[in-house]
Amino acid sequence: MKTLMSTVVGLALWLVSSGAVALESAKPYSIDRTYTHSITSSINGKEYELYVRVPRSYETSDKRYPLAVLNDTGASFPTVSGVLQLLTVKDMQEIVAVGISYSVGDDGGVSRTRDYTPTFAPDETSFHSVASKQASGHASDYLAFIERDVFPFLASQYRLNMDSKALIGHSFGGLLGAYALVTKPTLFDHYIIGSPSLWYDDKVMFDLERKYAKSNNMMPANVYMYVGDKENNNTHSMVDDLKQYEAQLRQRQYKGLSLQVEIVPEATHHSAFPHLLTYALPRVFPLD
Repeated sequence: MKTLMSTVVGLALWLVSSGAVALESAKPYSIDRTYTHSITSSINGKEYELYVRVPRSYETSDKRYPLAVLNDTGASFPTVSGVLQLLTVKDMQEIVAVGISYSVGDDGGVSRTRDYTPTFAPDETSFHSVASKQASGHASDYLAFIERDVFPFLASQYRLNMDSKALIGHSFGGLLGAYALVTKPTLFDHYIIGSPSLWYDDKVMFDLERKYAKSNNMMPANVYMYVGDKENNNTHSMVDDLKQYEAQLRQRQYKGLSLQVEIVPEATHHSAFPHLLTYALPRVFPLD
C-alpha cells in the first residue's frame, strides 16, 4: 500500500513540475498585425498604451482605413480582433482597431472610473471601490486626451481615414460614449454603445442631455445602442433606462442624428457585447 501511495504522490509531483516547465518554456501568444505604443496624456500626465491592429491588406496597399477606438481593452480588444478576423473576409470593410489601455501603473477600476464617468460621484453605491469613487468624473479630460493626443499620434503613424472614426464602448465605456454625444458629438462619426451605465450618479446623463438640448438642435452622429434583455437587478433596470434615454433623444429630433437601439434577446450584461460587435460593425463599416 505504501508503495502504491508513493507512486501516486510521485506521479502527481511529476505532473505539477512538468506543467511548470511547460509554462516556463512556452512563448506568449500575440494577436497578429497588432502593435503597442506608449503615449502620455497632455491633460492628466498619465501614461497609456495603444494597441493598434492593422488589417490584412495594410502592408500591400496605400489605402487609408477607417478607425475604431475601444476602451476596457483587456476584454474588448481580443474580442474585436477575433470578430474583425471573421467579418472582414466578406461582411465588412477592413479597418484599423485601436484599444486604449487603462493608465499604466493604476488599478483598472480606478482608471476606468476616472476616465469613463462624467461627474464626480463619491457616494455612488453601484460601483467598485472607495478609491474608484474618489477618482470619478474625468470623462471630459479623457475625451480631450483622445482628441489632442491619441488622434494626432495615430494619424502621424498610420494611414487612417480620419473622416470615418468610431467609438466602441460597453458599460462604463458605453456611458463614456453617451457623454461624448452630448459634449463632443463630432469627435467621432459613429458610436457603438453597449449596455451604457445610465444609472450612474442618479441618472445624471439624462440631465446632461437636457442641458445639451437647450442650446443645440444638431447631433451629427451615427449611433447604435444595445442592451441585453436580462440586464435587470434589484436596484435598476438597464433595459428600462435605455428605453427612456432613447425616447428622450428621439423627442428632440436632432438634425444629423441616426439612432438605432436594440434589446438583445437572452443576453446578459457581458454576453451582449459580442452581439453588438457582429451586428453594428458591418453596418458602420459596410463593404464599398
